[in-house]
Amino acid sequence: MGVEAGFAKIGVDGRFAFSCLPAGEYEVFGQLRQGAASTPVTRGVTLAAEQDLDLQIGPEGSAVVAGTASAEGPLPDHCYVMLIPKGSENWRGALRGFVIDDQFELRGIPAGEYRALLVNPRGGSGSAMVEVPASGKVTVHLTLEARGR
Repeated sequence: MGVEAGFAKIGVDGRFAFSCLPAGEYEVFGQLRQGAASTPVTRGVTLAAEQDLDLQIGPEGSAVVAGTASAEGPLPDHCYVMLIPKGSENWRGALRGFVIDDQFELRGIPAGEYRALLVNPRGGSGSAMVEVPASGKVTVHLTLEARGR
């Protein structure tokens, strides 16, 4: 998945389009945000030369990962949470959600073991391992540690 294709805006009907993409493997990532709740969707696709492709994407699981985030002082703005499947160091396929008012909720998560990573884009992170069941809700608390600790 070597080509960085960019971003597409989604219309009110849920449709989006990329144009003039070269043949190759791509990862389509999106999310539906409702306050601190996010439903992330990711799907890998292979595109042939000059191919038009209609793609429907949606959540792959039915579990919810929710929790709180904290730091030594106030939690900085623009922090987000990523769920990275155990054993993967590839952040491109991570499921992402935003932290709002020190809380987050990611919906539609497939079952499995994940590293939950709290990220401050200006530096610092915190993580915990999370076992996600096939359905239901898992709660986790993540603490942001300053860079260099």
